Amino acid sequence: YSGVRGLNAQVGVLSSPVDAPVITTARLRRGNVASATGAGRMLTQAISTAWAAGVSGRILARADSAYYGWAFVGAAIRHRAWFSVTARMNPQVKSAIAGIG
Repeated sequence: YSGVRGLNAQVGVLSSPVDAPVITTARLRRGNVASATGAGRMLTQAISTAWAAGVSGRILARADSAYYGWAFVGAAIRHRAWFSVTARMNPQVKSAIAGIG
């Protein structure tokens, strides 16, 4: 860590197998906030933008482990989107994975 303050940005992107990616949401968050701050609202806005652009198929929302929480997952469920979020490999996650199959 260099001690230099950087920008704290969130960006939502809409893409498909046949179209170039398009930025649906972008914002700078204030000061020293948790990475997931505003995640649910951002996903809701991104999905609304996708619908307004004519997307009628299934939406898949993907995020890294910073968004591993109810705000992001809950927004995806409320808007009937599939979701994929990287999870930290803590003991509970390892146990859940071991119990599959």
